[in-house]
Amino acid sequence: MLSELPEEMLVRILSQLALNDILHMSSVCASFRSAADVVYRNLRNRIRGECGQKVSLLNFSDVKSLLFSKYGYILGLWKIVSTVYGGLLEVKFDGFRFIGTRYYPPPGDNVNEPLRLKKVFIIDVDDEGVFECICLRGNNGFHNADISKFEENGFQLHCKDSEIHQHPLGPSAEFDLFLCEELGIKKVDEIHRSELKMSKYETLSQESIVKCIRLPLPLHRDNAVIQPGLFKGTYSAHGIELVLLSYNDGDKSAIITKITGDDNVPAGEITITADLSQQKFETNKESDSLPLSSAGLPVQRFELSSSIYSRSDEVPEFCLYRFNSNGQVAYTGFDNPTFIKGEWVIFDSVSFGHIWLMLHSFSIYKRVTETFV
Repeated sequence: MLSELPEEMLVRILSQLALNDILHMSSVCASFRSAADVVYRNLRNRIRGECGQKVSLLNFSDVKSLLFSKYGYILGLWKIVSTVYGGLLEVKFDGFRFIGTRYYPPPGDNVNEPLRLKKVFIIDVDDEGVFECICLRGNNGFHNADISKFEENGFQLHCKDSEIHQHPLGPSAEFDLFLCEELGIKKVDEIHRSELKMSKYETLSQESIVKCIRLPLPLHRDNAVIQPGLFKGTYSAHGIELVLLSYNDGDKSAIITKITGDDNVPAGEITITADLSQQKFETNKESDSLPLSSAGLPVQRFELSSSIYSRSDEVPEFCLYRFNSNGQVAYTGFDNPTFIKGEWVIFDSVSFGHIWLMLHSFSIYKRVTETFV
């Protein structure tokens, strides 16, 4: 029987398995549990070594119990509220430590691209029960940080040495790197050095305290014209931003709120509202010959007028629904915010658009496909 093998052999066998399988095997018998503990400690210490942490002898149950008892409240999905640019952050337990990952919109104007992600902090615990919060931001190595509660339903990450975030080659090189990541380019020239991006860079590069409020995702709605949730949308020169679609007033209105924001309309503000009480229909002589959607719904032909500008090359030819809407605009600094008339257009189960009539522009939105705990 396998349980009668020497522990060294069992360790070699279990080392070939994924962590979940190792933990499952640890419940088989005492021999497997002892070997699984050895494998777990080896894996965990390899990871701790990458961050310059001391060797630990804690097993999985000890690590999980200690971390969850102290910091379990920060697990899950959060919206960042430190600056007007907002953000999306998720905290997970990977079996060894807590990891905070920040999600950024895709670069450029392609909403089909996946979210960009960066690990921003980890929380671990040593054999003496001392918790270790480590900031992963910057270009000069790992450094200490602190996690504390923020307001009634949030937490904040405070980096204790934000100067380490600075690029070793100086602010100019750091700004170029920021632009490449934001715009999805490999080399920066003067045409990319806009004041919009400079303002965003200066704010985020000095962000030593990241404040987070829990972000509950809306539940499935049986009669929704499109299911609620997170979407990526184009916002002219600001690029792609993350928004949350939800419904109000018994599904009679749609509300789209910014999760990431810009210098004009910041994160946390409503960007679009739509009145769902009455559909709009475009008269079309070809309506009888138009195809049905995959769900068997009749579709309408969709075409932007020549006066409407879209930064995205992707403009669908057909749509399912059209509704009157209002989109919020403002001057820099959220000065004089105003809702202007528009049209909310549902294309399919994963995409919608918005026509900003007064601005003569069109935004396309695609559902975020990443899954969150």
